[in-house]
Amino acid sequence: MQQKNQSQSQLHNYFLTSKLKYSLNKEIITSIKIRNHFIKGILKEYDQHLNLLLENPIEIVYDKNGKKEKELKNKKLIIRGDSIISIDINPEKSEIIQIDHTGKLDTDVLEESEEE
Repeated sequence: MQQKNQSQSQLHNYFLTSKLKYSLNKEIITSIKIRNHFIKGILKEYDQHLNLLLENPIEIVYDKNGKKEKELKNKKLIIRGDSIISIDINPEKSEIIQIDHTGKLDTDVLEESEEE
């Protein structure tokens, strides 16, 4: 049983890191564990724990009045991997990777709606 969980976890990490590899030096959007908060920025580095280093980060907050974007003072931001809920590795096509910290994997590729 432990061996099965370990192999699932290795597969999960391999999939995530291979997807992130193609997103280096490109804009991504991460959903974090603070409700309705997202961070957008250029992915510069990552590790096997999904700690991300973003350049030129912008905080996006959705509230009852709509969407608000705020440029963060720091030019670089490290986001700890266990605080990430999802990563949109291709914001133009909404290619979203859901992060399940139990080792399971769930990906969705959503087509952009024509209304946007």
